[in-house]
Amino acid sequence: DNFNYAVHENAMKWYATEKTRGAVDYSVADRIFEIAQALDIPMRGHCIYWEKDEFLMDWLKELNNDDLRLAVKNRAVSLVNHFKGRIDEFDLNNEMLHGDFFRRRLGYGIVSEMAWMVKAQNPNAKLYVNDYGIVDIGYNAGPYVNQIEHLLANGVPIEGIGIQAHRTVDGKIDNSSYMVQKNLDRFNKFNLPIKITEALFVYDDDETRAKELKRLFPIYFAHPNVEAIVMWG
Repeated sequence: DNFNYAVHENAMKWYATEKTRGAVDYSVADRIFEIAQALDIPMRGHCIYWEKDEFLMDWLKELNNDDLRLAVKNRAVSLVNHFKGRIDEFDLNNEMLHGDFFRRRLGYGIVSEMAWMVKAQNPNAKLYVNDYGIVDIGYNAGPYVNQIEHLLANGVPIEGIGIQAHRTVDGKIDNSSYMVQKNLDRFNKFNLPIKITEALFVYDDDETRAKELKRLFPIYFAHPNVEAIVMWG
């Protein structure tokens, strides 16, 4: 009654589906999709690539640049075709504000290559950026706007903005309702759908969790560009 949209947390990530080079296994991700499908709940795809070194497999980091580029291509071909017709929206390259493994190794044009590799497999795939520290903490709002501007100016087919919106116990940050609203509004200029992709409430008790959810969901829900709020954790 209360949920009509879902995402894999970790089961679609590259480290979960190809732990050993060439041994691709989508069985867990498939089973989660089947459960959601049986409940008539569509799913978004998280994520095709992830820029942070600590979440990449050792075998991937050990490849030379030519083999790494081939692995990037194979990942797009495999994942996107496997879920074609079932999942048509993906976080393209997760957390590009916080990691740069692929860009460091293969150059900044690799993000465009990734996007068009995906589009070549599924022209209907909608690609999102996705990152954290954007609206509630706010320190990444400006850099995120700049990054999206740069990607669009360079022809990367970004069609949506993912904002993680994790909530943590930290009284030193400005997490006021005003800050959240103000930072959401900074993305109006793109006229792109915004999705709160990882609404995680990390507090010690359910009462505080519920209070924060009640405070923030109306702000997310009322914003004209926010098309979805996805619970996380």
